[in-house]
Amino acid sequence: MNNSIQIVIRETNYFGEIKMKKPQNRAKLNFNEAIVEIHKRTGLPENSVYRVLWTYAEIVKECLCDQVEIAFADIGTFGYQHHCERHDVKYYNPRERRWMPPMYQPPYDAPVFRHTKPWKKQMREATIPFYYDEETGELKENEYGVG
Repeated sequence: MNNSIQIVIRETNYFGEIKMKKPQNRAKLNFNEAIVEIHKRTGLPENSVYRVLWTYAEIVKECLCDQVEIAFADIGTFGYQHHCERHDVKYYNPRERRWMPPMYQPPYDAPVFRHTKPWKKQMREATIPFYYDEETGELKENEYGVG
């Protein structure tokens, strides 16, 4: 594992529960940082990595627009969730501080990412200090030492 990726020890609150980081404070890997990380790990030129990632992103967008699900390695699947049309939907406008008149909401598809079960289990085990092992039926300590 590369040293640039760090494991963050989470603090606990008064009851001993793990305090999760707020979304705006979580570590993020942007597109350019991902390109540099792939360049470091594989030795491929950065412009080639950029073209491959950008092309893959375009393929995912095209597949989702055509209502085709696309698998991403063993992590999960990019898919879509259909939302039906709704009639007489009331919305609250916080700027005007009043309810808007009933409106029509047309049907639409929203992109979703569905995780695979093994990867979800691996993430759960990596982010909590103890986990319940289904095979042996006992409470085990996390091997990563987080928490």
